Amino acid sequence: EDAVKAYRAALEERTRDRAPLDWAATQNNLGNALSTLGKRGDDAALLDAVKAYRAALEEYTRDRAPLDWAMTQNNLGNAFETLGDRGGGLERYRAAEAHSLAALEVFEGRAPAYAEIAERNLTRVRGKIAGLEGEA
Repeated sequence: EDAVKAYRAALEERTRDRAPLDWAATQNNLGNALSTLGKRGDDAALLDAVKAYRAALEEYTRDRAPLDWAMTQNNLGNAFETLGDRGGGLERYRAAEAHSLAALEVFEGRAPAYAEIAERNLTRVRGKIAGLEGEA
């Protein structure tokens, strides 16, 4: 909770107009802090994490900052997976799959360790999707 407050305070100075990539980094970090709260049961924080990650992607574009873009995509995938675990179902898992796949496409050949993480995330989410589809 203190980290969330600190990142929100930082965003008052690290504005998008003044320092767009620093702003995006702070949005991503805010998303990480909110996601941690979300994993502990705070669904509102998890939804706010998604908003923060999406805000970061406004500046972290695939062309401008590909590795930062991919990391944020991976973070979004994790947030959507947690939302799916909370009963968000197939739609949330499909979003997690799409974001994990996007991250993997950039990480492959550039950041092997991160590619492995994205691949594990993708495999795990696809297993959850298959499980839900098997129930139908």
